[in-house]
Amino acid sequence: MKKRILTLGILSILLITSCKKETAKSEPKAETEEITTAVPDEQPSVAEQAAETQDSVVTETSTETPVKVADAKKEVVKAVEEVKNEAVNKAVQKSETVTKKVENIATKETEKATKVVESVTEKTSTVKETSQKEIDNVTKEAEAVKEEISTPAAKAPKQLTQAEKIARGKTLFTTGICKNCHNQTKKLIGPTLVIIGSTYKKKKGRIANFLQGNAKPIVDPKRFKMMKPNIDDVTRHMPIQDLEALEAYIMSFAK
Repeated sequence: MKKRILTLGILSILLITSCKKETAKSEPKAETEEITTAVPDEQPSVAEQAAETQDSVVTETSTETPVKVADAKKEVVKAVEEVKNEAVNKAVQKSETVTKKVENIATKETEKATKVVESVTEKTSTVKETSQKEIDNVTKEAEAVKEEISTPAAKAPKQLTQAEKIARGKTLFTTGICKNCHNQTKKLIGPTLVIIGSTYKKKKGRIANFLQGNAKPIVDPKRFKMMKPNIDDVTRHMPIQDLEALEAYIMSFAK
């Protein structure tokens, strides 16, 4: 860039110098004219000779100077164009550099986002597999209970004492699917047997009717959707004697 500016300066100096030369060469013509006027008529040959010489010099100067000026102008224009082109090239190079940096940043961010998505997808798959295993286990237990209660040997006697009902109910509770969601005194997914027994005692409800699907839930109704599949698939198919035994066992925890 500095070289281009220096070239422009030199060309400008050449233009100024050429113009000064043109002015200096045109001045002798006036002096010659004055001399010609002052010389007597008896020496016309000397005046004419001086005039012809001056005209020749002026003609050569006037012919040569425009050519040099034109050439100098061309050089100036050329130098200006080169400076412009150089500036444009530098701007383009800077723009390309910035574009590459932006592309690199975008690529890195995309890679990070892809890794996050892959990680979330992997975790989701793991959770799905775990949930499916739990569902399969519960289903197997439910089928086992259904098979157990469908056999005559598993049916409770028609007439049982209260103590026998409680004992039978405890066996059904601890070997069936009830224990997956309920505990005697510790809250799991569902309420404890203490809360269930106390609530039914206070509201004078029948647990056996609820397990048959013939009564609305009165303990934590908002979570009934979780309990309903067990009623539809298991407890409603159990003999009434077993449901009464479960009821007796749960009510034994009532306060």
